[in-house]
Amino acid sequence: MYHFVAAFLVLLLGLVIGSFANTLIHRLPRRLSIVRPGSYCPHCETPLTADEKIPVLSFLTLGGRCSHCKEKISPRYPLVELGNALGWLGVFFRFGFSFESVVGCLLFTGLLAAALIDVEHGIIPNGLTVGLLMIGFAASFYPFGLGPLDSLLGVLVGGGLLLIFALLGKLIFKREAMGGGDLKLLAAAGAFVGWREVLLAAFIAVVLGAIVGGVRWAVTGERELPFGPFLAVGAMTAYLAGGIILDWYLSL
Repeated sequence: MYHFVAAFLVLLLGLVIGSFANTLIHRLPRRLSIVRPGSYCPHCETPLTADEKIPVLSFLTLGGRCSHCKEKISPRYPLVELGNALGWLGVFFRFGFSFESVVGCLLFTGLLAAALIDVEHGIIPNGLTVGLLMIGFAASFYPFGLGPLDSLLGVLVGGGLLLIFALLGKLIFKREAMGGGDLKLLAAAGAFVGWREVLLAAFIAVVLGAIVGGVRWAVTGERELPFGPFLAVGAMTAYLAGGIILDWYLSL
């Protein structure tokens, strides 16, 4: 019973913070304040009432439309809220009620926002990557945390590794192969996981990106592909199971 109640509370909090993630996704790439004004319709900009701010439920009761201008609301909003809640639940099941869970949940929300902003706008805002980096580095000072030195090395290795990839890509393909936002996102992830796990995160991202990019090129002929979502998957995998994966690999 205790675990059921705890999981339910984590799910509810994940839904609420998922709503904030939607604010980040909408406002950061437009360089708008994430504090003021309060939530509003993205079409008519009418402020939302309290009963229109309930995660997921408001979208369903309103039929996916703004109650004021009747324009369709993107299904991205409830999907992000639900996705964030399920992600938080996954972190909770991995670490239980612990400091690692709190940090992991913050990392998940930041990575989710970064991935979707990159998909929609082709950028990863500095405010998001720098904010994540600061949270990760601050968390490393916790007595049972990663440790400031490992966190700093994770930042340097993560950012430096992608910089090398970017330079090689530009040399080989004669064009930008990776954006600065990608570099900063992996550096921020390194602050959470350390230098060993950030190498794993980069490896996972590159492999997944190559597979998906290759399939997309074969099917559509398109070469451009946002790398942020793959970095997000790699970083979260490294946080949740990086030590387990590396120990298994080194034992082979």
